[in-house]
Amino acid sequence: IHCEKPYTFDLNVKVDGVEQTFSRDWNLLIVCEDRRLEFTIDPTFVDATQLLGKTFSVVVGTDYDVPVDMRGELTDKNGNVLKPNIEFSKEFANLDLSDATATFTLTIGAECSES
Repeated sequence: IHCEKPYTFDLNVKVDGVEQTFSRDWNLLIVCEDRRLEFTIDPTFVDATQLLGKTFSVVVGTDYDVPVDMRGELTDKNGNVLKPNIEFSKEFANLDLSDATATFTLTIGAECSES
């Protein structure tokens, strides 16, 4: 995948029951490296509880809903365009966030060792 910024591909995510579309240029956080493309919805744009248990659809490639001069294309490093678009749907897990916990240990000023 051609992963240099600015990205040349469009990436849009639509969530059932959520009015806004999440897009590459606005509210998705994207990691594109070698043959890997990852994205996360920027949590500053939506309350995560609005997404729980909902189905979302992803389109990567060319967004045909925008003017031709603004369309992107998913290409390889040689400039070959991927056609058709990559499209899939998944469902966000329906978690009870009030029971979710996370822990971590932060060590400052200590030397790391393998043990």
